[in-house]
Amino acid sequence: MRKVRVVGAAMTRFGKYVDRDLRDLAEEAVRNATQDAGLDLKEVEAAYVGNSVAGLITGQETIRGQVVLRKTGILGVPIVNVENACASASTAFHLGWIAVASGLYDCVLALGVEKLSDPDKAKSFRAFNSAVDIAELAEIEKKLGRSGEEAKERSLFMDLYLSMLNPDEPASQEVVAGITREQMALVSVKNHYHGSL
Repeated sequence: MRKVRVVGAAMTRFGKYVDRDLRDLAEEAVRNATQDAGLDLKEVEAAYVGNSVAGLITGQETIRGQVVLRKTGILGVPIVNVENACASASTAFHLGWIAVASGLYDCVLALGVEKLSDPDKAKSFRAFNSAVDIAELAEIEKKLGRSGEEAKERSLFMDLYLSMLNPDEPASQEVVAGITREQMALVSVKNHYHGSL
C-alpha cells in the first residue's frame, strides 16, 4: 500500500439553505477543496460521493454523484455513489483512500453532501426513519412510546437519543420540553471537540 495524502479540504457551512439545492452545495465544496489543494479538476481520476437521503427528499436516485458533479468539470471519470446512512461521507473518503493507497489512482475526490431539511417536515422525518430496520419500525416506535399524531411531529432519531439518556422513560413532549437550549448546545460543543481530535 502507498502512503496517501489529503492535499485539500473544504466544507460548506452547516445550515438549512432553503434557496440552495444539493448540486449548489456540492459545487461550492468541490470548488473550495480543489482551490485549497491547488489542483486542476482535470487531475481528478475518480470521485466517491457520499449521500444518504437525496432520493427520499428530492426523488433523485441512482446517479446522485453524477448529477451534483456534472457542472463542476469533473467529467469522463468513474463516479462512485456511496449510501451508508450517517457514514456515507466517511465511507466515500475511505473508498477514495483505498483507491489511491492501492495504486489504482493518484488523485481522487471524496465528497459528502447532504440536505436533510424540506418544507414538508414529514418528508424529512420519513428520510430519517428509513435509517432503521423498517421491518422493526413499529416495534421500535412502541418501545419509545411513540404513538398518534404527536409522534409524527418529532424525529424518531431524537426520540432514540432521548431514550439512551433515560431508558426507563419513553420520549414525550414533556421530556423534550425539559431540555434546555444550553443542554442542546453542549451536544454541538462535544461534537466539535471530537471532530477536532
